[in-house]
Amino acid sequence: MSQQNLALAQDKSYQDRCIQAQINLHEQHKNIAPNDFRAFCECTEKQLRSTLSPSQFNEILGKGQKPAWLKSAQAAAAKACFKPEPKIEA
Repeated sequence: MSQQNLALAQDKSYQDRCIQAQINLHEQHKNIAPNDFRAFCECTEKQLRSTLSPSQFNEILGKGQKPAWLKSAQAAAAKACFKPEPKIEA
């Protein structure tokens, strides 16, 4: 497999995991589809790739226990990807 194809496979793997995690977090909402989270997960991955080294990003994709720094890195990436709701003033 070429480096580019390997990178695309890893991207898909991260996005699939992210989407599944979001579905699990929002399971109480019945009308949510996996595609509802695709843009958010793509953005989160892009943020992580811009802040982590390639070896750190590959640690995320590995099986087993996740590194201690992962939670804060994912939280920062997710925060950058949230679209704020417009504020209504009366």
